[in-house]
Amino acid sequence: MCKRAKVALITASKVAAIVHVIFAKATEMAARKTIRCAVQHEIAKRKGSRFISAAWPLSGGGDAASVLVKQYIETQRGKFPAANHHCYAYTTMDGRKLCSDDGEPHGTAGRPILASLQRAQLVDVCLVVTRIFGGVKLGPGGLIRAYGAAAQEVIEQAEIVQKVPTKLLYVKTNFSYVDVVKRASDHFTAELVSQEYAEDATFTVSVPVLKSDEFIGFIQTKSSGQVEVEEL
Repeated sequence: MCKRAKVALITASKVAAIVHVIFAKATEMAARKTIRCAVQHEIAKRKGSRFISAAWPLSGGGDAASVLVKQYIETQRGKFPAANHHCYAYTTMDGRKLCSDDGEPHGTAGRPILASLQRAQLVDVCLVVTRIFGGVKLGPGGLIRAYGAAAQEVIEQAEIVQKVPTKLLYVKTNFSYVDVVKRASDHFTAELVSQEYAEDATFTVSVPVLKSDEFIGFIQTKSSGQVEVEEL
């Protein structure tokens, strides 16, 4: 009798522990947020220096996110060729995080930007702060405050939404089924991350994980299996 009671007690304890872990994980996931679309903002000059911040949502995580980050940095380089620094940070749903001072003193730029993303509980976001030097040095403390303010203010300008887990799909089709891909994207709230048109049309599509099977099924049905779909 005693052994049975003890076994039942241990089992109940394990169940309670499992429920606690599941609840904690669900709470953590629910707290994760991202931004709906790209946003740009410039703070007031700091001793003549301009700080222009820009943030973008990332899709796919991992290596796919790294590729997008590089593209966004190059976008800022092209827009501001006179800039001295393009410092950045990004975080992803799968736990990846990275920051760069891009030539500023160590820890004075990338870390304040990353800290702003983390305080806002944002994931799958890339934030770049571009500095155009104004002729007067700010010192480490001044740089930390300036980069932190630039990051914080652009986040305040962004539309923040709850994060829905997504996966990236590569879609290749002849031009007959381009409309099918676009209709599927609209219907299943997927995002066309990139589009290229050559001999065929190719798309990189960010699809909510829970809708990905339906998305693929819709395309295959409407195209009679003529559209190529691969997970990235």
